This record gives sequence, C-alpha cells and structure tokens, in this order.
Amino acid sequence: MSDGDFVDTSDKWNQAAFFWVGLFGIVATGAILGVGGDNYWAVGHLADDPSGLSRGSGALGAFAFVVGLCDLVALGVIFAGAVVLAQRLWGVPASD
Repeated sequence: MSDGDFVDTSDKWNQAAFFWVGLFGIVATGAILGVGGDNYWAVGHLADDPSGLSRGSGALGAFAFVVGLCDLVALGVIFAGAVVLAQRLWGVPASD
C-alpha cells in the first residue's frame, strides 16, 4: 500500500467495524450526558483526596477523548450514508 492509497471500505467487515465503533460512541456519549457532567467527573474523585487532578479524572478524561473519536467515526458513517443516498436519488449507479 503506497502513501496515496486509501483504506478499502468495500469489505463488509470494515463497514461493520465502522458502524459498531460509531454506535459505541453514540451510546457512550448518551450515557455520559444522561449521568450529567458534574456527576461524571465526580466519579473520578471518589477514592482520592480533593487536591489536584486524580488518576480517576485522568482515566475519565482519556475515556471521554476516545468516545469523542468514536463520535467522529459515527459522523463519518452518517455522512457516507447521506452521500450514497444522494447519489442513488440522482441516478448515479452503485459501485458494488
């Protein structure tokens, strides 16, 4: 694979992986928002002293970052589906 090549997303396993990663991001974001921001970050301070950042807060921050990346994958899946739908409505033949 050279530098100019793209990842082959025509494989059904790749498509399923993008879907499930995106779905995880959406569900995890909903859970974080459902718990509430103050409660989410308070969980990281349960076993630590109140001074400074704790290890729990760092872990929750890393988890929130990964969830954010999964949400970007979900937006990509939604955008790709919208492009395929628009192309089919305009009469562009499917590539598969």
